[in-house]
Amino acid sequence: MRPLPRRPARLLTWAVVLVLAGLALGAARKPTATTAARRPTPTTTAPSRNDPSSRLFDPSVIHDVRLDFSDDALTQLRASCSGWERILSQNPECDVRVPTRLTVDGTTVDNAGARLKGGVATWRPVDAKASFSIKTDEFVEDQEVFGERRFTLNNTIAEPSFVSETLTYDVFRANGVPAPRTALANVYLDGEHLGLYLLRENYDKRFLKRNFDDDDGNLYESTTPASDIASPGLWKRTNETTSDNSDLVALTQVVQTVPDAQYRQELAKVFDLPELYRYWAAEALAAHVDGYVYNLAALGRPESPWPNNFYTYHDPSTGKFVILPYGADASFGIGYTPVPPTTSALLPPKADSTMAVRLWAQPGTSDKVRRAILAALDTAWNEQQLLARADQLAALVRADGLHGNRETTTMDQFEAAFAARRAFIVERAAAVRAELDPPATTSPASAPTAAATAAGGD
Repeated sequence: MRPLPRRPARLLTWAVVLVLAGLALGAARKPTATTAARRPTPTTTAPSRNDPSSRLFDPSVIHDVRLDFSDDALTQLRASCSGWERILSQNPECDVRVPTRLTVDGTTVDNAGARLKGGVATWRPVDAKASFSIKTDEFVEDQEVFGERRFTLNNTIAEPSFVSETLTYDVFRANGVPAPRTALANVYLDGEHLGLYLLRENYDKRFLKRNFDDDDGNLYESTTPASDIASPGLWKRTNETTSDNSDLVALTQVVQTVPDAQYRQELAKVFDLPELYRYWAAEALAAHVDGYVYNLAALGRPESPWPNNFYTYHDPSTGKFVILPYGADASFGIGYTPVPPTTSALLPPKADSTMAVRLWAQPGTSDKVRRAILAALDTAWNEQQLLARADQLAALVRADGLHGNRETTTMDQFEAAFAARRAFIVERAAAVRAELDPPATTSPASAPTAAATAAGGD
């Protein structure tokens, strides 16, 4: 089979689209007044004595995070590259990391590393409600806080309900796909209260150790929108001191060169297909529109038709890749325009998700995905648990009052957005079952039962 063509010119198009979307989101939400070897379990609300990091990501409280910078560090942050520049440069480190005095819930570490973060639509400068990437051991070897060395502080400017990303990761974990832990945090910069943030776990060696039997494999991050998993240009996030990416090259060779007749069989040798179907199902149920496969562009909607916001890990214990979700705030009804809970769950994958596009073209794949979604409804979409989690977070937001000096969301905007997220939870399952059970007429061939698909059939 001839390799499917790449579309580098689309990068600029995508960036322009996202800039316009970001401007629209900002205008709409500006205040009018001041697994693989081991399947993870859903996050609990109680910290574990055996895992100090569970205190950092305790979702039952609003954490207190304080960043204190020198004048020189602030000057460097003001000069660092924007989300737009970071994407166009293809350099994940073009924005500088500077020292900061970090205090989390009263625990202080000096000379932690901080840099600005965010994509085209959500990046903000340090003098606004900026997002931050924190690396505690950037300047001090082995330094950590609550057992963690890396986490992010997301400004949530595109998600005024403060709940969608957390709920989405809950669905992924419940469906056997490792995903980051999250919590809410008030963030202060040099004593000034910026506002309410989402505190999110990073993918790193410690995450891998908690979620896989072998944490020595290569972890890769998607580089830009329109970057497929099967791309040797993905950013390497573990084992960075070695240049060996032969695992990714082998996956790319399968996706780009194996004939159709052997494609599923050969892909299954290098990629955990049952895990991919579970990922696909969770993305579809949550309507995570800015991920790897769920493709609202197939319905003629304006959301990005290109893969984005994913990591992939080559698990040495299985010799196969898995896919991991990230940046999942555009979900549970959030898109460029509202995404109704009745929106189709079974859609062809995004155009540049080449690995998935070729798999979708295989006889029986759409039915495998359909069955995986139905299985996820039974095992991962627990309406009462999702509502309880959403209500827990909403109670924290209401108690907080959104009074930060740089907060971008008013309480009225929060309440409207939260009501929409809650309605999505209540109505989504029935809408998906009505669509997919009985089988969709687009299914090209028979497939294993939903339970078998969820358990691991190709």
